[in-house]
Amino acid sequence: ITEVSVSHGKKVSSGTVAMQIADPDKFEVEVKVTETDIFQIKRGAGAWVQVDVLPGVSLPAKITQISPIATIESGVVNYTVTVEIESAADYQLREGLTVTVSLLVDGGNDVLLVPNEAITYQEGKTYVHVLQDGGIEPCLITTGISNYQYTEVTNGLNEGQQVIVY
Repeated sequence: ITEVSVSHGKKVSSGTVAMQIADPDKFEVEVKVTETDIFQIKRGAGAWVQVDVLPGVSLPAKITQISPIATIESGVVNYTVTVEIESAADYQLREGLTVTVSLLVDGGNDVLLVPNEAITYQEGKTYVHVLQDGGIEPCLITTGISNYQYTEVTNGLNEGQQVIVY
């Protein structure tokens, strides 16, 4: 029992939460996802949770719930997404721990990634600049999925080529 909301002898109206019970082997995290990202999130998709006090540990998790109702904070529209860690019992996690949650929206194996800062656009085409023969040359590429930090390159660049980041 984590919280008791009523006192002995007091009247309780219908719908009142009398107490909250927590399962110590189950750990959930609620995160806010912006309206621009919410359509990429799917229930049942994977996630990773990193607990600040456990450096180097990434716990596998999955998305268990996506709120259909938005909350607006300082003019920003967010949706609450619940993520459940799949095996939390080994770590004796507690409520209130600071965590970083990574939600998996799409992915692949053995893909070539470049930093978003390395990509330039010109006349509707996508380029990176690479070191070639002692100089810097533009290289036309085709991109795949991306996030806030990296973009997948599906064509036009080979592993080992040195990309210039501006």
